[in-house]
Amino acid sequence: MTAKAEAIMEKLKESGYAIDTITYNSMMKLYMSTHRFEKVPLMIQEMKKNDIPLDKFSYSIWLNCVAMSDVNKMEEVIDEVKHDNNVNTDWTIYSTLAAAYVKAGILDKAESALEKVKNKMPQSDRSAYEYLITLYASVGKRDEVYKVWHSLKLIFPKPKNRSYICLLSSLVKMGDVEGAEQIFKEWESVCVRYDIRMANICLKAYVKKGLLEKAESLLGNIIQKGGEPNFNTWEIFAEGCIQNGKFEQAVAALKKSASVGKFVKWQPKPVNVLAILKHFETHCDLESAEDLLKLLRDLNCVDIEMCNSLIRTYAKSGKADPGIFELMERYKVNCNEETDMLLKQTRQP
Repeated sequence: MTAKAEAIMEKLKESGYAIDTITYNSMMKLYMSTHRFEKVPLMIQEMKKNDIPLDKFSYSIWLNCVAMSDVNKMEEVIDEVKHDNNVNTDWTIYSTLAAAYVKAGILDKAESALEKVKNKMPQSDRSAYEYLITLYASVGKRDEVYKVWHSLKLIFPKPKNRSYICLLSSLVKMGDVEGAEQIFKEWESVCVRYDIRMANICLKAYVKKGLLEKAESLLGNIIQKGGEPNFNTWEIFAEGCIQNGKFEQAVAALKKSASVGKFVKWQPKPVNVLAILKHFETHCDLESAEDLLKLLRDLNCVDIEMCNSLIRTYAKSGKADPGIFELMERYKVNCNEETDMLLKQTRQP
């Protein structure tokens, strides 16, 4: 794709067609998406040489590119923007700068850039508030997150779900689970249609903190209030069950994930499957292992580590493998040395 785009651009140059800023921006975006970052400064130089004006998108792409190689040079780009009378240095330029400093871990400069974002952003731009919330959370400024949220609510008294999701995710990211609970309750009190994404954020926070009882309670409330848990909901809950040693509940939750996720061809995370299989293997629980194997077959989700775990469970139970090798052939799973050894142990003479 890049080669074709370059060829087209060369033909345009050779034909004498005027190449505008938008064309250069498109090429630079293509170079960024294909990780050919070294090409972007060359495009900028070419634009300057040919008196093609840079716009705010040109500078934004250039900033992102510089951030990939030498974050300290971003100030030079910003200085150029300031002295370019053709460009309005709006909040998006400084939000790009702030995000780059956050990624580089230069938090003092990130906060300075965020102050400029606050001063320059239009009050009517909802996305600006949401972006600020996300970035302040990235630098751990919880008080600033709440300040921006309150400012947003003054302009937009009825925040949209996306704004609540932004805030909730940010609070969880900072470890403020209690704050997230309060915001979630506030949202529940005003929501017209239950958005399961909101509940999933809180559910994941509970699971991460090891608060399985709260996770169970939340799951019950979701259903009671007419919410519809999706495959992510049930898998998050399954992870909590695994962490707390409740493997039967974990399998039941994964089955529910499979049921609601069948139209998107959902598959469980291998790490969760292996954790459950390891438990069944340790306790020689062949019946439960076979039950999980049936689910994996139905989901077309079988790999060598899962197969080896199942074979070990058969071996510990003193029983022969009833067709694991055929299963592996069906799903094109290649044997490894451990598999060969295990199959010899479990095959009956």
